[in-house]
Amino acid sequence: MKKEYKPILSTFERMADAYSRSSGMEEVNRRSLAPIPKEWEGRILDVGAGAGAFIEKYVDPAKHEIYTVDFSMGMIRQTAARLGEMVGSCVFPTRALAQALPFPRDAFDAALCVNTLHNMPSREDIRLAVSEMARVIRPRGALLLEFRNSENPARKRISEMYDTPELPQKSFTFEEVSKMLGQIGLETVSRIPIWGDYVPSGPWEDAIERLKTPFRKMPPERAPRFAAIAIKPPGFRSSLMTAFALDETNHDQELEESTHFPE
Repeated sequence: MKKEYKPILSTFERMADAYSRSSGMEEVNRRSLAPIPKEWEGRILDVGAGAGAFIEKYVDPAKHEIYTVDFSMGMIRQTAARLGEMVGSCVFPTRALAQALPFPRDAFDAALCVNTLHNMPSREDIRLAVSEMARVIRPRGALLLEFRNSENPARKRISEMYDTPELPQKSFTFEEVSKMLGQIGLETVSRIPIWGDYVPSGPWEDAIERLKTPFRKMPPERAPRFAAIAIKPPGFRSSLMTAFALDETNHDQELEESTHFPE
């Protein structure tokens, strides 16, 4: 593991229990993003799944086979505790780095990464993680990615003030994200503004409305967060070198031999 990842891992191992009890962010995500993977079918990869709270909002055991990835064992334990009997039947947690996914090429029908990318140590790590997700989804598969928006004044200020080695706070413009996805070889098809960074305690309906009030006069491009949906085109070939790209053919063969998906 790169030394830059270790302080972040220590932070999330310490936070795992409290993180599993925090539902404010997940309520915003449920309203804004959960309907998207809820409509998907087949084998889904959820990168940076944390304590499993977002999975709980969209999982459908009748049509989903979800592989979660997190590098924190504390978070993986919280996912297992939260999702109970679904773990091992339709949800399969994996400990791994997003920048080095232990799955063969084209293994998933779709992938998502929510409330995760901003906590990576560098923009290059984010590019590598997205490139890895692109590698493992099938051609024409969808990729749902959530980002902090640097065009929002408050979010930009947070990124500038609180971007630390222990808990990075990276933010992007949509144009930067779209350019990155294009460099990776993906086609950006949609942008979703996300109003609200965190929901305080109290009735959800009232809290979300309170959060929206200061932003009513802001254009959608200045929402605190946004999600991008991208498609992997046929003939995809990433222009970025991933952790496995030096010998990609042999790597995929090794992963196909070592990865066992349920029948």
